[in-house]
Amino acid sequence: KTKLTVTPARVSWLVGLSHPLAEEYHSDSFAIKDCEPVHLRLETLDGSCRLSVQAPEGVEQDMQVKLFVGKGWRKKAFRTWDGDSASITEDFATDLTHRNSILCGVIFKAKVARQV
Repeated sequence: KTKLTVTPARVSWLVGLSHPLAEEYHSDSFAIKDCEPVHLRLETLDGSCRLSVQAPEGVEQDMQVKLFVGKGWRKKAFRTWDGDSASITEDFATDLTHRNSILCGVIFKAKVARQV
């Protein structure tokens, strides 16, 4: 089961994982300010994973974001998403092999996200 929850400062995505694991999973779409459709992409790697937030043409202005997979997000620092870039990506040492689901997402320093 997969569920996307959007609040102005955070997008949480509970990803239901299939076995064998797919190479990548995509969330439903959401918006960041006037930019839509935006989605999360989770890639499965050998013993780890990669999460990205992808916007069609960038987000118009730089913003502070923190990507997370699992419970380790408090240890991550906010990063600047260059407004001209169509995505921001981060690797995580989280093995998805024996999981049925994983919670991941993005936290915004400003309240910019909304449901579409």
